[in-house]
Amino acid sequence: MAHQLFHHMINTLEAKLVSVENEFDRDSQYFNGWNCKNETDHIEVFRRNTRYTLRVMFWLIVSRIVHTLPVALDSFFSTLGLPVPSKSGFSMKRRVLKSGFFRMMNQTLVHDFYDGKSVKKWHGYVLLACDGSRIALPDVKELGEKFGYYHTSEGDELYPSGKACIFQDTLNNLTVCAELVGKDEDERYTFEANYQSAASLTGSKTIFLLDRGYFSYNIIYLLDKNGFKFVMKARDMPWRKEFLSSGKRQQVITIKPSRSTSVYRNAEWRQNQEKQLTVRLVRFDHPDGIADVLVTNLTSDNGVNYKDVIALYRLRWPAETAYGIYKNDEALELFSSFRTDGVLQDFHAAIILFNLASLLAMDGTADDSVKVKPDMNVIIGLIHNLCPMLALRPGSHELERRLAGIAREVSHYTIQIREDRSYPRIRRSRKTSGKFYRHTNFTIAV
Repeated sequence: MAHQLFHHMINTLEAKLVSVENEFDRDSQYFNGWNCKNETDHIEVFRRNTRYTLRVMFWLIVSRIVHTLPVALDSFFSTLGLPVPSKSGFSMKRRVLKSGFFRMMNQTLVHDFYDGKSVKKWHGYVLLACDGSRIALPDVKELGEKFGYYHTSEGDELYPSGKACIFQDTLNNLTVCAELVGKDEDERYTFEANYQSAASLTGSKTIFLLDRGYFSYNIIYLLDKNGFKFVMKARDMPWRKEFLSSGKRQQVITIKPSRSTSVYRNAEWRQNQEKQLTVRLVRFDHPDGIADVLVTNLTSDNGVNYKDVIALYRLRWPAETAYGIYKNDEALELFSSFRTDGVLQDFHAAIILFNLASLLAMDGTADDSVKVKPDMNVIIGLIHNLCPMLALRPGSHELERRLAGIAREVSHYTIQIREDRSYPRIRRSRKTSGKFYRHTNFTIAV
């Protein structure tokens, strides 16, 4: 049935929640101080007579609290016909949770997906694209000190701002892992710190698809040394100009980086006797006549011709469109906390919601010949409405009925795919006062 994969992943998350509840000592790194009275009292913070159990807290935050807290709590609990608990109780329990708990839950979901048989691959490779985006944060001092401030061209501080970095499986439309770092953090350093852990979560051979913002000799060296394949867009380098002027479609070149380049901060590179990189260049012509150069370590010996390299790079696009879903449908930038760890909780919870929506969407259009795709805005809204039942009634007959009903609805809400469409990036000024702001085309699903 269409909902089997989604249902299986819900059961996976439920099993992990039960495991954590039963093994608090083992998983204590995901929680703040317990203030236990004795050795048997360490689980009472979530188990005593309270509606804010660990399961409730998890699904409540995953459902995205984008309204004021009293309204969100009323909506969540009244759905189940239960009295609404206090917002102070929610705030206290939230301080017990660490953002690492939500990161771990997403890793559990991702691991289980790649252990299954539903994984789409390109010639046996998982395609991981890395992309970054600026994220506006609530205007409080703690967040500004942690992540930095967005500045005007004159240097005036406007509001706290961070930088999101996602590793997106572009064939399966899953965010394998993600980080929210300081506004001025170099995205290449974020990639270097996380690419191995991202690839390890898939348990498969990996090809990294990277835009020119990630181009560096050190990243080329690291990926090649550790056995990863890559396709990335080159920056404006002397050999790039020379290759374009040659008129060739492809060429294998050897690069000898100078001491001023990024790779020389790598101690292993400095110890190598032969300090050179061998890469393959492929010309990439855009419809407007502009030509780019793609750099790869995929060779013709791997059975990959230059057209395959171009096609691979084009498959990077879902990493870009994922931010449209995060920021518009999920309202990622409407945070429900003013604390650093609360913001990170919201961030990683949004990743889980996105992945659940992608899993539910996978079977929404089983026929690949039909040029339609599931409407993620509707799917996210359906999961948002399901979260209260997931929190309080796991395994019930009513939940099974709702899951089957949601699967049927997903197949009815689709969007036609129109190929070769492009849209110019529209720059909009942001509201710099008040708790939240909206874009003019905001289509919130939650």
